[in-house]
Amino acid sequence: MPESSSFSFTLPTGVRFGEGEVRALPAEAAALCLRRPLVVTDAHLAASDLFQSAMQACRAAGLDVQVWEGVVPNPTDSSVHEGLAQYQSRGCDGLVALGGGSAIDTAKAVGVLAASGGQEIGAYFEPDPAPIVPLPSLIALPTTAGTGSEVTWVSIVTSSRTGRKAVIRNRALFPAVSIVDPALTATMPPALTAHTGLDAFSHAMETYTSRQVAPVSEPLAFRSIELIVGALPRAVRDGADREARRQMSLAATMAGIAFTNSMLHTGHHVSHVLTSRYHLPHGLACILTIPAVLAYLRPVVGQKIARLAPLFGAPRDLPQDRAEVWVVEGVREFISRVGVASMEEVTGDSVDAIPGLVAEILEHGPNPFSPRPMDAGAYTWVLERTFNTGKSLADPPPGT
Repeated sequence: MPESSSFSFTLPTGVRFGEGEVRALPAEAAALCLRRPLVVTDAHLAASDLFQSAMQACRAAGLDVQVWEGVVPNPTDSSVHEGLAQYQSRGCDGLVALGGGSAIDTAKAVGVLAASGGQEIGAYFEPDPAPIVPLPSLIALPTTAGTGSEVTWVSIVTSSRTGRKAVIRNRALFPAVSIVDPALTATMPPALTAHTGLDAFSHAMETYTSRQVAPVSEPLAFRSIELIVGALPRAVRDGADREARRQMSLAATMAGIAFTNSMLHTGHHVSHVLTSRYHLPHGLACILTIPAVLAYLRPVVGQKIARLAPLFGAPRDLPQDRAEVWVVEGVREFISRVGVASMEEVTGDSVDAIPGLVAEILEHGPNPFSPRPMDAGAYTWVLERTFNTGKSLADPPPGT
């Protein structure tokens, strides 16, 4: 794929990165002139010593922090409206999101409603969103290393009417400041570490192969892949590995910056259907098809895929065609190494589900940023190699 001759790149979010940076929360809130922010989190995090220490520091600095523990996984429109009620009834003047992507996405959506005067959140869903005005100031403190929501302009909310995930996308949703402190991720259990880390991996890999990858985003995505391949197995194996946690936090934030400026494609596109049908964690749903997607993309981005081969242990003098297959197989092995089971084990379903899944994927809308067109035949090819059907990822993809 030729490098883009024109592109745009935006990062209005200020980022503070490093272990111990959580201590900067009171100063960052004061710099934004916040006096009574709503702290958006969940009950588990709110009970932690680290959270209580951060709130005490804020209160000691004169902040009247209001804690709301109502975040739910995969935020729903009803949870967002509950957050708005808390924001308004407590007279808050800004937002602090402390948690994973669900907490940050919830805070963004609450901010949309607070700025608009309380209209239904569904009015702001793509593809035909109502106008969005500037939000109250938002400070994001991610406690997982995966979604990158701390540096993106997107919020994902599940519609109670359709049961599907919906997207709110607007530059107003960028947090004002993000405090990325790897120490906040240290208590993640192995499965959550794996699933969120694989979400970051899918962000980086889809950005790297996107038809709209910007020249600034590509090296960020490449470096994120490199960091995750080295650090995620260590972080899953030993959550107290501080260097692995640091590298994963850095990789997730870099991948978030990269995909915000380049857009994602097939892994995430398919994940919306897998999540709604099988109720899978987001990162797990995104990563399942990535090896087969890469195999399908070889005819158009094979040279770029081959460039990744040394990250997966390949000799540097490997011919391109062999390097491409090495990466595809290496990604599948990497996913297995961090504890992800096969599609059949994860979903409890079989190859018989493929026609129905393909129909749902096509109903979900176009997939415009894939470097190869994706139709029913393409999705079938990918899913046949994602389910355990005996079809090899080294098979020549259609069109070769």
